[in-house]
Amino acid sequence: MLDEKIDQLVQMLEKQEMEATNISATIYTELLAAYLYQGDLNNVNYLWKRIPASVKQGNRELERMRQIYRHLVDNDYPAFYRAMDYEWSRNVAEIMFELKNKVRQECLSTVGKTYVTIFQSVLMGIANLTADQIEETCKTMGWELTPGNDPIIVIKKQATEMKVPPATCEAQLAMLTDFISFLEN
Repeated sequence: MLDEKIDQLVQMLEKQEMEATNISATIYTELLAAYLYQGDLNNVNYLWKRIPASVKQGNRELERMRQIYRHLVDNDYPAFYRAMDYEWSRNVAEIMFELKNKVRQECLSTVGKTYVTIFQSVLMGIANLTADQIEETCKTMGWELTPGNDPIIVIKKQATEMKVPPATCEAQLAMLTDFISFLEN
């Protein structure tokens, strides 16, 4: 539901940007926040280039969003979370809060899909979680937390079953013929 609201907001703000002659920093700020939430980093970059220097100059919120963009491009999640720790204006605070949660969930999902084990300290940096939050996350996701100086999280993988579609007799005969032909040559 939030995704739909963001899509509508983007359409409305893009329309305002196209039609207006003197665009306020608020419109640019909201549009940058919406693009960041959508993960549309190309549009963030192009919008940044379209924003007049006079609007950028001295606008800390726009500069902070630019930093966040750079950290996302660089996959520097600890720096991303540090940059997100900011007192956002009312018009973008909710979007930025949701962006932070979305990135955290995406990081946890990626870790769950790609890692077999990971040090707790590494996951704390990637997902910006405390040790207690890591414990709760491990319980929720079915991961095992091994004790030690730097605890290791063991991520249990679900066995996936490969389903091979049944081949027709003609298809099997064609594959067998191709294989025999390959062996003879």
